[in-house]
Amino acid sequence: MTVIPLAVTRSCCCVDAAHAQPGSPTTSGSDLLFSLDQAAEVLHIGRTKLFEILASGELPTRYLGRRRVVLRADLETYVAALPTSPPTTR
Repeated sequence: MTVIPLAVTRSCCCVDAAHAQPGSPTTSGSDLLFSLDQAAEVLHIGRTKLFEILASGELPTRYLGRRRVVLRADLETYVAALPTSPPTTR
């Protein structure tokens, strides 16, 4: 399995409470959950594109209470499934 670095520059949405620091500038490599803003930042896409991907079902989300989150494993699976070459156009 390919491991991708999932570091972002916003506050962390960590499940590991021992490492969660409010206002922390980066997420650690052990973060299991990402907010939708963090997921968009990790994928280097905008929120609109992320919501298109979520609506298509390509990237599943979960709910933590009322908060919608993306699992690290789902982000890694999504990235691993991306095509290796650009689409051909005629």
